[in-house]
Amino acid sequence: MSYDVSFKAKLENCDTYVYVGGDYNYTSNMAKAIIKASGNNVSINDLNGMKTSEVLPILNKIIFEFVNNSKEYRQYEPVNGWGDIESCLEWLFKLKNECEKYPTAIVEVC
Repeated sequence: MSYDVSFKAKLENCDTYVYVGGDYNYTSNMAKAIIKASGNNVSINDLNGMKTSEVLPILNKIIFEFVNNSKEYRQYEPVNGWGDIESCLEWLFKLKNECEKYPTAIVEVC
């Protein structure tokens, strides 16, 4: 299983959404590390439907934890090698960049 994260924005003066930015997929094998690093038991699935401006502080917290306390989170890396702190950070930075680029977009997690 994996996370498939995309971003959609509402067009002005109508009820239509369009997808903006990229479509970002990453293994859910790092879910425990992400939840722990969020500090509030927030999973990537919990971001579904949130505005990017609300998601950004959550991503910043997780990124901060992974960068500054990576040893603490290594225990959550899967033994099968599908996911690690470094690749997860790379993915999180991509999500962060999209949130900064589209501050009113809605996050969609499938």
